[in-house]
Amino acid sequence: MRAITPLLVLVAVLATGCGPDCYSSCEKIFGDSSGECDIQIPGKVGESGRQDMISQCVSHCERAMRRNGDVGDYTPNERASGDDDISLENEKQAALWMDCVAETSCDNLNSNYCAPVKNYP
Repeated sequence: MRAITPLLVLVAVLATGCGPDCYSSCEKIFGDSSGECDIQIPGKVGESGRQDMISQCVSHCERAMRRNGDVGDYTPNERASGDDDISLENEKQAALWMDCVAETSCDNLNSNYCAPVKNYP
């Protein structure tokens, strides 16, 4: 049984992958640690507001990750005029969004690149 435990740990580590995930993407947007953007949302103040936005963001992303579909006309690398009507509909859109967030500066994230950033339907 002891030989199985290290094997299970290795499998778990490999299964997580090296790329961004929903949580790391949302943490980059709303987190306030070094390397994170600390994007502020009106009405969401302090640590509880930050955690609420991270939670909503992760929920929105994970919901999309559970759906199959195509990219369609979703283009996260272009600046959105307003991201209140942009939604991640499926796993392909969510994957593009996570990559965009990982590769985009905080200034650009705050300027509506990689939408949705500030609103989660």
